[in-house]
Amino acid sequence: MTISKTLEKYVYSAPCFVFLNGKRYYFKIVEDEGHELVGDKLANICGINTTSDKIVLVNNEYYYLSYDLNNDGVYKDAGNMGITNLNLYDIWIMLEQTYAESSKKLMEQLIRIFIFDSILMFDDRYMFNFGVLSKGKKKDFYILDNEMILNGFYDLFLKAKFSSEDKLDKYTDLDLAFDDMPDNMKSNLEMFEYFIATLGSEQYPLVLDIYYKLTPDVIEEALLEVHYEYNDVLGFDEINEDLDLYKVNYECITKILIERGLINGQRIH
Repeated sequence: MTISKTLEKYVYSAPCFVFLNGKRYYFKIVEDEGHELVGDKLANICGINTTSDKIVLVNNEYYYLSYDLNNDGVYKDAGNMGITNLNLYDIWIMLEQTYAESSKKLMEQLIRIFIFDSILMFDDRYMFNFGVLSKGKKKDFYILDNEMILNGFYDLFLKAKFSSEDKLDKYTDLDLAFDDMPDNMKSNLEMFEYFIATLGSEQYPLVLDIYYKLTPDVIEEALLEVHYEYNDVLGFDEINEDLDLYKVNYECITKILIERGLINGQRIH
């Protein structure tokens, strides 16, 4: 029996957990034109742990089948870890208290996630979309439900400030980039710049590593791969809209990194 045939009985229960070959998966309808798979591909490129997802066709509808991290260990999302405030500094304190031996590695992984979300305009990293997978003594952050990339319509959930009142004396002038763009793009870019301005220089290579891995041509390739792999579930009109918005955000990120002295301005896409 094919996977699609096996899953037919779960269609009216979706979203729900299902068991296939002794492993548990999360089963839900595709409502985002396949962006979750694009997000997975880009996370893998950036060295960020994420779930393994695929699209299956069941009764002429597309569904996601997402591997449950609890198959491999004990996974706790941020809410079940006791995180109540989604700013990096409060989470760092919690990590030092709860995962003392792994806190430095986990914090570096969390910083990578924040940079990833900022550059890709992912505005849905709430309590249940990231967490720690424990395999014995090995602890690692994972992200999941990455479908809200290339969005920019809402504020980022992860914050790089203790307080919303924290501000820089001066921000990079980005006003000319925002004609007809989502309002929250500017506030999210200001959050990113605040993070860069208050970040220790020893972390600059980490920022640049992700920045250089997420150039617009890489984004386009990931979008097209999903388009061709899954029978046009992600259309060319959507791809072009995504790329137009992303190029604006990436150019703004570039200007910020130049202004803050991380790059010399020669790599602008």
